[in-house]
Amino acid sequence: MKVRWFLIITLLVLCMGFLSAKQEVTITSSYITEPFLQFNYGPPPVLAGYNSADTKIYPSNLCVLLGTLTLETDGNNLFDPALIHINVSTNTYIQGYVKDPGTGQIVYADAIPVTLRAISVTKKGISSVIVENGSIDLVPDSNGNVLGNASSMPIYIVIIAPDMGYNYYIPGVVYSLSENSTIGSFGVSAVGQGQEPFVDIPVEVDHSGAPTTDAPFIPGATAPGSDLDIPFGGGGFEFDHYYVFSIINNPAEFDIYQAISGIHQTVATAQLQVLEAQPSTEYGVEIAFSSKDPTGFKLHLNDDLSEYAIPYQLFYGQNNTPIPHAQFIIWDGLISNTNTNASATMEKTITVLVNDGSEASGAPQGHYSDTVTVNIIPLDTIP
Repeated sequence: MKVRWFLIITLLVLCMGFLSAKQEVTITSSYITEPFLQFNYGPPPVLAGYNSADTKIYPSNLCVLLGTLTLETDGNNLFDPALIHINVSTNTYIQGYVKDPGTGQIVYADAIPVTLRAISVTKKGISSVIVENGSIDLVPDSNGNVLGNASSMPIYIVIIAPDMGYNYYIPGVVYSLSENSTIGSFGVSAVGQGQEPFVDIPVEVDHSGAPTTDAPFIPGATAPGSDLDIPFGGGGFEFDHYYVFSIINNPAEFDIYQAISGIHQTVATAQLQVLEAQPSTEYGVEIAFSSKDPTGFKLHLNDDLSEYAIPYQLFYGQNNTPIPHAQFIIWDGLISNTNTNASATMEKTITVLVNDGSEASGAPQGHYSDTVTVNIIPLDTIP
């Protein structure tokens, strides 16, 4: 009888030893955002060596890298990595000035569709998936460990604009996220062994020391209507000279009754400079003025687009022709001096008139205002 009990105890000990031999894998996640966002043609440098058919970024796509997500393990094992709790728009758009392919004119495009992608580098190569609301598999149909002999997997988060040819997007223009578009936040899940339940893996953003299950794609720009401005580097401006545009006088308010009666009211003085220019040379820019209201120049009650609006006209310099809304016009006549590093400066007064119509006469009492955005595209030296 004693021998029998000894055998039973020995089997239990061996069984327990076998179970404890199963490897535990620790997975950590970090997300480093880019310090400066800038659109350029083709893939970002970290993806330049990969096939466009795999990354889904082609040479004439406008693209910007938002950040790099890295999943690390202590056991070279990583199964079923995914983005979860994704909060993004169903349709995402940017807006800004482009060159119309048909007419060659510079126009304002307020709904350029863009795609958010997560591009993972795995043992098998590249996996590029569209980031959609909800959750996505980072490596679809992986069927096993995605790491191979590596201990980490980088995932590059990018925005890709459609291929419209090399003359559509304009170097130097800032493209903005449209008002109803959202590039919000995400979480991460994965497992260290196959056939295990998914677990949330907190993400440490920009070395914060505080991992979160709700990480922002772009810190500070997670809500609808968040300001997100991304310039297009583009290149192609081979000159050494550069321009400086300034508002040197901006009165806090003006008399709307005087403006209705036909007396121009000054709202700003604009200064344009060209620096590091060639001596005795004429320079100029294309300049466009855009109201906060996309339908035209309008003053809104309490600066709220949903409240009462009064149309107005904008003028600059001695020109009595109203400035067209969101359309480029020429500001030239900057003649540089004769110095080696020449420069030129010109100022123009910006004034307004308010339309004398039913909108003005029927306006409720209150404070009316507008915010005007100025976009500038340098011209070549003028022959």
